[in-house]
Amino acid sequence: MEEIRNVRAETANLKEFSEKEIKSIFDKKIEETIDKAIKEKTKSLLEQNKDESLRKNEQDIDISWALKSILARIERGMTVEIRFLPPAQEESAEEGQTTEPQEEPQEFVKLREIVPNLVFPSPDPNPVLQLPNPKKEDESKGKK
Repeated sequence: MEEIRNVRAETANLKEFSEKEIKSIFDKKIEETIDKAIKEKTKSLLEQNKDESLRKNEQDIDISWALKSILARIERGMTVEIRFLPPAQEESAEEGQTTEPQEEPQEFVKLREIVPNLVFPSPDPNPVLQLPNPKKEDESKGKK
């Protein structure tokens, strides 16, 4: 998506293309790419949940809406910070004291290694994604 956005910015400097033409070509492609990625991620998340009692169609709509909402906000400069708490210390039943600290989980070690390498692009002054309506799409389609 960033590559498409860069080509869009370069094309905007050319006098041969109007803003309307640029939007119709590049914004449409960016939206299609994002929609495809959201569908793939939503499908992946739903496949991980093996509980058959859940209504997957409703979850599909909710997860897709949430992902699009997050991406629209990230495009506007929002960053997401995820924090993990270390595992709880177990108390010894006899003495009421905590046991020796456990070894740090491997996931925490990996995350600590990844964090310095994260690069956040600067927000685009002309975002492509619209912020989704707080009323989810399925609710707004049902009311006419």
